[in-house]
Amino acid sequence: MSTYVRGSHFDFSQGRLRLRRATRTHLPVETGDAFLGVESESVELGLDLRRDGKYQSTLVGAGLAYILPIALKASTEVRFRRVGE
Repeated sequence: MSTYVRGSHFDFSQGRLRLRRATRTHLPVETGDAFLGVESESVELGLDLRRDGKYQSTLVGAGLAYILPIALKASTEVRFRRVGE
């Protein structure tokens, strides 16, 4: 049986459960991968104002692609409607 520790494996704040929050450097290791930089990723679960479920995944990065400086942000948001009270 696994033990999950708040602050280490997850965090709960303002009605949101953060399952993953990571910042890492990205080095090109495969052919065709030309991004060198830093990226940050987060995954959260929570409730919106209508008390429907919400899943949000965000990826933010900055660095060099080939020799061009770039910045990127990608976000996915999924909502789950409540079935009943």
